[in-house]
Amino acid sequence: MEQFIQRKLVYKKSLKIDEDALKELDNLYIKIGTTAEYSIITEDNIHYSFDNLEELLQHDFSKEIKILKIGRHDYTRKANLDIKFEIDYLSTFTTYDTIAEISYSTSDEDIDIILKQKILEFYKKYATHNWIVGKIGIFGYSAILLFLMLAIVIVIASINKINISIPITMNFFIRLIISSIMWILIKKFDILICKRFLKPIVYYINKQKDKWDRTQNIKSNIFWGVIVAIIVGIFTTIICNIILKE
Repeated sequence: MEQFIQRKLVYKKSLKIDEDALKELDNLYIKIGTTAEYSIITEDNIHYSFDNLEELLQHDFSKEIKILKIGRHDYTRKANLDIKFEIDYLSTFTTYDTIAEISYSTSDEDIDIILKQKILEFYKKYATHNWIVGKIGIFGYSAILLFLMLAIVIVIASINKINISIPITMNFFIRLIISSIMWILIKKFDILICKRFLKPIVYYINKQKDKWDRTQNIKSNIFWGVIVAIIVGIFTTIICNIILKE
């Protein structure tokens, strides 16, 4: 009886997919004795299919890439390997959840070791460092702050032996509904900012390179032109006040 090893290696932070990254994934299929075929869905829901990586790299995508799938082109007994890059924005507390799923099955333990090692190395090599701000977002930080405030209130109340009671009135339900709507809007805002400036997956290929570089320039200009200017202004005001007092 033939036994199969099945694994699904997911990734939930952020990645930058360039030509070198795609070539590494393409080489995984060569290692299992087959070639890769590619499927892409853009944000306007146009589907593209490519028989090989060269075809994909020659195509200039004017629209953002929403989903990238890679699968084997021909049957091989060594392993079945499926790769999917898609951002899951349905996470409850964070802006997004899983962004990549690489799954495979094989009866060869050596192939299992090679694939697992290469996939984990891939995730580490092409990881970016902007995921904390983008993933947690205003919604996540608000939830953490609210939790800490409630914890402090409960601790103080328990120390002072104060009974906490919440009056269930019509005003309470109205405030609850308004708060829920506000949290939904904050969540939508986080997703919008994440898609525009803090993308969990950056496809740094073809025309998408120029778009991402422009976005980075905008972020840099905002940082140096607004945030740094405010900080410098505050410090200048403080220093001037100290000098004038003397």
